[in-house]
Formats: sequence, C-alpha cells, structure tokens
Amino acid sequence: MAAEISFVILSYNDGERTIRAISSINNIVTKHNFDIYVVDNGSSDGTPELISKKYKNITLIRLKENTGTAAYNKAIEKSKSKYFFFPAKNE
Repeated sequence: MAAEISFVILSYNDGERTIRAISSINNIVTKHNFDIYVVDNGSSDGTPELISKKYKNITLIRLKENTGTAAYNKAIEKSKSKYFFFPAKNE
C-alpha cells in the first residue's frame, strides 16, 4: 500500500541537518501512513552515504549535481502518495 503522505527533504552537504529532519519526522505520532524521501543534490561531503547507512526505511535519491528546488520533482515522480510535505530548512 502506498503511503498517504510523503515527506521530501532536500539535502546538499548537510548530513547532520538531514538526520535531524528525518528523526523529527520519525517522532511524529500520526494515524497516517507516511514515507520519507531524501533527495541529495550532489553532495560531496559523504552525506548520501551517512544517510543510507543510518536509515534503511527511507528512499534516498542521489542526483549528480545541485538542481536546487527542482530536485523535489524527482521524489514526486517516484512517490505514489496523495499528499507531499516539504519541510522548511531549519538550522
């Protein structure tokens, strides 16, 4: 069954921030079925490896270059969810 909500996180050389975002989403208590997508915009600091090693329950999409917010489209294309949530970048 497809998730009802997909959370989509953009990442670029910011593994720790991305981990905090994933942890925050995973701590949400909800009756809705959800999944998490991380779209990495061509990080060169090991962020994708860190994320894939730490989290097996997310979908990691690796892009070769930074496409900015257009990267959201990659997750939208893959997901079968009815709704999408794009968390704001929070330092």
